Amino acid sequence: MPKKTWILSFLLPIIVLLPLLSCTRPESKTTIRLGAIFPLTGDIASYGKAAKQGIDLAVEQVNARGGIGGRQIQVIYEDDQGQASRAVASMEKLQSVDKVPLVMGSAASSVTLALCPIANRTQVILITPISSSPELTGKCGLFFFRICPSDEVQASIMAEWFKEEGRQKAAIIYVNNSWGQGLREEFTARFKTLGGQIVAEEAIKEGDRDLRAQLSKVKAANPDALYAITYGREGGVLLRQAKELALDKPIYGADVWGSPELLETAQDAARGVKIIVPAKFQSARYQEFAESFQKKYGEAPDTYASYSYDMTMIITLALSSAERGDALRTALSSTSYEGVTGTTRFDQNGDVVGKGFERKILP
Repeated sequence: MPKKTWILSFLLPIIVLLPLLSCTRPESKTTIRLGAIFPLTGDIASYGKAAKQGIDLAVEQVNARGGIGGRQIQVIYEDDQGQASRAVASMEKLQSVDKVPLVMGSAASSVTLALCPIANRTQVILITPISSSPELTGKCGLFFFRICPSDEVQASIMAEWFKEEGRQKAAIIYVNNSWGQGLREEFTARFKTLGGQIVAEEAIKEGDRDLRAQLSKVKAANPDALYAITYGREGGVLLRQAKELALDKPIYGADVWGSPELLETAQDAARGVKIIVPAKFQSARYQEFAESFQKKYGEAPDTYASYSYDMTMIITLALSSAERGDALRTALSSTSYEGVTGTTRFDQNGDVVGKGFERKILP
């Protein structure tokens, strides 16, 4: 065999194997890689942006203090665009290729719900600062945690607000996914126990931009008020089209109506709308965080940036005592952190304990 041919036959298998070997990415002795799956583009990108800002600020501060046991944190971001199929592909990649012990995300509850089976199968922690559907409680298994409060609390506050303002007949327009269905069901149950009646229920799809048919049916049902459980863009469209149709009824919105997307889309039609938002943070620790955030990004932190910052900090505490798998799950379950959003600790379902919502009227 000629020398060149022999060398080529020897090197060819190595060349073929190199891409496969690079996919295993062995653990680094100087870096701890974490995954993050959020909508960084698309209709709900503001939530992904806020989460990334909070995470990046926390990582910057932890790394400046020496990281975790001398190892620097590196976050690998994946953009799910608010779509479950994209998120699932990203989750599979993060656990099989990047070998991360933990994934932060996502925003939409329906997307997070799709990630839970993978997290439990691979024993990779899944922790969200945004997804609030009650459906996630129990269904997402042992390896799921969340920093934000469940919508069960939000629904109860909204039902009581309706009752206090004399709204006996309610109509509901809701986005037909895990988050929308869960909040609708919780509100309906609580509202009925307070003596209220649901006179109309209309579902929409994520991304719908013509809600006139649903609004016309609501108008015909003649409710005392409308409760709209939609994302920001859909909510802005709903408010403008309700005005066009002369739907002269008070409109109440879910917590995500506090997003920039709603105000950008609704403009003047948002004035006076009543919404539920996560409770404000006012501690000295929060003020210090807000100043650091303002300095880094040139804007004030929103609720989800704040939750994401605390999420990252409590993760670093757990990782200081356990690296992955069931040991990391146990460490996270037992960790209590006094942060910028108050005390963060978890119940047996991975739900955060002691955080809530408050009422707000849009200016």
